[in-house]
Amino acid sequence: MATYYGYGSLPTLVPERPPLLMLDRLEIADDGSSAVGVKVVSIGEDYFQGHFPGNPIMPGVLQVAAMFQLSAALLRSRGELGLPNLASLKRVKFRRPVIPGDVLRIETALTASGDSSWTFEAKALVRGDVASSGTLTLNLLDPATAFRAPTPVDPPLPADLSGTLADLPTILGMIPHRYPFLLVDRLALIDGSRVVGIKNVTGNEALFRGLAQPIFPGFLQIEAAAQTACARALQLPENQGKLGYFMSVDEATFTAVVQAGDQLLMDVSTHMRGRFGVASAVLSVAGRTVTEAAMKFAIVDRPAAV
Repeated sequence: MATYYGYGSLPTLVPERPPLLMLDRLEIADDGSSAVGVKVVSIGEDYFQGHFPGNPIMPGVLQVAAMFQLSAALLRSRGELGLPNLASLKRVKFRRPVIPGDVLRIETALTASGDSSWTFEAKALVRGDVASSGTLTLNLLDPATAFRAPTPVDPPLPADLSGTLADLPTILGMIPHRYPFLLVDRLALIDGSRVVGIKNVTGNEALFRGLAQPIFPGFLQIEAAAQTACARALQLPENQGKLGYFMSVDEATFTAVVQAGDQLLMDVSTHMRGRFGVASAVLSVAGRTVTEAAMKFAIVDRPAAV
């Protein structure tokens, strides 16, 4: 047996709101061991304006968001108190595109718990085919203590990043992402395989309307790092005019929250093997590492616009 929550009753377990609410309904198993959610995918979603214009594809990280929100709802249904937080990702694979008209079925199961952390195996399916899957570990934050003291009003950049290598108009010529799903404001360094991107996290962003707390979610940090990596890869002569498709997040660890007012530095090393790329990223705020991730992507030809 399971307890059903329609869209109107989701706030009981899911604090996120549009545009970052990635569930339309869900069911929680009565024994608290698993949950199933549904997200119907429509061209009316704001993110399709920027991912990708003319070739709408649901971002893989928003599928991760659906898995996270469903897993967090399962935690809340079990009576766990605190703010669910994404602590780590492992073996996240994106297996097929999700496009408008698809119905995304999200499944999660609690597989381990201990030391105030919970591990879930989750997947998202379309018509029975796995679109994405992975292992998520969640912990609980105390909002009264989780948010560190503010960084300096205007923290200095490292000396080797004091210039502007590529401003926003230049970035728009390098990658196909557009508002509201463009998550890189500037490139401060390209040195061989290394690229450093900057994301200014402002509370004015539309995405903050959908969050219970003014933090930049871990899954969006991964997307910002991936866009930084693709900016470097798509700058190569043989890749210009193509698309970068996210293939996997092999591992990611989130050690501190990123708040409104922070300037997020994404220091990414990329290595290409033919049309496939491997990227390792260290994300920091005012010199403090907040996230580390290892990812894979593929460079593909643009499909014909629809």
